[in-house]
Amino acid sequence: MFIQFGIRRINLSLVKEYRPKENNHSHFIEFTYLDGSKDQIHFFEKKDEMEKYLEKLDKNLLQLST
Repeated sequence: MFIQFGIRRINLSLVKEYRPKENNHSHFIEFTYLDGSKDQIHFFEKKDEMEKYLEKLDKNLLQLST
């Protein structure tokens, strides 16, 4: 399963975990891959957009694991 963010595509089968992060009023989701590498999707000052994106990820991914 892939997700799209702008022009990027992320293969979620390679993602070990994802979590929201904040740094100096910048909001992002950090992905940790199975090989230990990390990647980020930035939402900058748009915390509500980040939360909506996390809800979408949770809805699609957590249902797959049950």
